[in-house]
Amino acid sequence: SGEHFVMGVFKGTKNEDFITLGNRDIGTKREATLSIKRKIKAVRHLNKQTRKWSDLKLEGTPGNQSVKVPIDKGDIELIQIIPVAEKI
Repeated sequence: SGEHFVMGVFKGTKNEDFITLGNRDIGTKREATLSIKRKIKAVRHLNKQTRKWSDLKLEGTPGNQSVKVPIDKGDIELIQIIPVAEKI
């Protein structure tokens, strides 16, 4: 949720769940809140500088969780949803 965001949802080559979140506002850094209504193990963010995944802090209870994703002005972030049964 939030203003000035665009979102894409897609599957990876190994059936992974990915989300892209973009900030259309080129003048202001924004924070998106992503709500997840299924049981998951983790939500990971790809660091563009290191090209490594890092876990984002989940809030709420399993099946009704959310995560905050800061997005720089005019930028886009890649997020991976890790299901309960999958190993990281």
